[in-house]
Amino acid sequence: MANLAFRPRKGSRKFNKEITKEVWNKVEGTSREELVETGVYDSERWDGTREERVPVYNHRKGRFTIMDPDDITRSKELTKNSDTLHELVAACKLQHEEYHPKHREYITKADIFDQNDPFFTHDDTMFILDSGSAFFDDDNPLNKIMTCVLLTHDDFGVGGATLTNSLNSKVRYLLVDTSIDRRIKKKRRELTKQVNKVLETISDADALKVALALNLISDPSFGDKDIIEEILYDYAHNNVDKVDGVENMTKQEHFLKVVGMGTKILNTSFIFSKALNLGIIKRVDLAYRAFGSILGKERDQAINFLTIPSQAHIYERIEAAIQQLDGGTSLDEGYDSINIEEEEDSNVIDLSNSDSTISIDDDTDEDNTDTKSNKKSK
Repeated sequence: MANLAFRPRKGSRKFNKEITKEVWNKVEGTSREELVETGVYDSERWDGTREERVPVYNHRKGRFTIMDPDDITRSKELTKNSDTLHELVAACKLQHEEYHPKHREYITKADIFDQNDPFFTHDDTMFILDSGSAFFDDDNPLNKIMTCVLLTHDDFGVGGATLTNSLNSKVRYLLVDTSIDRRIKKKRRELTKQVNKVLETISDADALKVALALNLISDPSFGDKDIIEEILYDYAHNNVDKVDGVENMTKQEHFLKVVGMGTKILNTSFIFSKALNLGIIKRVDLAYRAFGSILGKERDQAINFLTIPSQAHIYERIEAAIQQLDGGTSLDEGYDSINIEEEEDSNVIDLSNSDSTISIDDDTDEDNTDTKSNKKSK
């Protein structure tokens, strides 16, 4: 059981900071009241207020916004329908409402792309904040879904020991869940063990190919093994900084992803770098080209293009040209994909935001629709 809470962020109230708090008690045996307490009202919300929050359909994105329920850091938004979401919806045991053809049948799944989805527009699909706070059991399927929904709203964020160093200025409510911190730290330890295992066993030739694939060096003939070892070590142990141009991936995760790509991709990446260095592959008109063929606009596109079986003739011509110009041993020898043993319950998670509040999309009001207000007219 996971007991969680939403609480107002300190300093997020919008009313006057100098409001005086007064408490009046009725005088026994009379109709009079007397002032028994006075002071500054320091609560973030008015006592007794109630706020209902519902799923929001974002017109710009063309879907209801909800975090991936499989992501333990609650930071990755769903961009396609999810089996886990369907299971949670079915567990809620909500029945189709009166206006629906399947009235009284249970709703068993949800479609994030359907603006009129029966689950997301259901009267009971909501979350209530009392005086800005809510305490709830995350094992309840509806609470779990609504938590994922609310964390996509720009005024909600995640709190915790490692997640409150930096807050989006629009965040007014924080999800208090210290278990996220523990799980992130555990996952970081697991990834660091994997990194250390790789660095202890990788050969010099393989280290060069990985460094090239990571764009840490550009010269495939670079021969200073100590420098390659140092830059790989620093990159592979960086579990905080994100990779430029790669969404939601730390440098450590990127290193492990590249290491696990396998022989074909890494050897092709090596050959691409060597051919580019020798002028066999050239970048012309914003695209990489060789022997009259366009390989791709980006480096990764070009490398993937050269791994396609139907393009083997271009790959072979490039390899032959390298051998003719540069000589040396076979370019495909030496790399074996390193087997990384993962521990049980080692789900892939996004750690890129683990040192700051979860990034919230800054959508304008016209992008979002409270579908409940128009539901009954359907």
